[in-house]
Amino acid sequence: MSLTMNPPPLSEAVEIFLSRVDFTLPEGYERFIRSSNGAEGFLKNAYVILWPIEDLFTHNEGYRVEEYAPGFFIIGSDGGGTSYAVDKQTGALYEMPFIGMSREEASWVAKDFDDFIDRA
Repeated sequence: MSLTMNPPPLSEAVEIFLSRVDFTLPEGYERFIRSSNGAEGFLKNAYVILWPIEDLFTHNEGYRVEEYAPGFFIIGSDGGGTSYAVDKQTGALYEMPFIGMSREEASWVAKDFDDFIDRA
């Protein structure tokens, strides 16, 4: 694993982000965002860009995730055409294409964030 972690966000930024989230974050994700405001690099089998918390809502709105893939919240991408998204009901992580984004096109990756970091 060669994931380059960004510096931690300001605690105020974390609290603002958490106040806007309307679902339970996946296990391990809150710990991650408190220690690193995004990250980029290779995990075991994938290239991952985890977006800074200040960008998450903007990107989700810009990609119109609620319209095309209701129930998901994107937290990053592979730097290309694939997003990494949280299922708001289960906290599981999925891969989903940006073009053709839908629940039907989502592929399960991990049961939670910690598992995602271990598997990806």
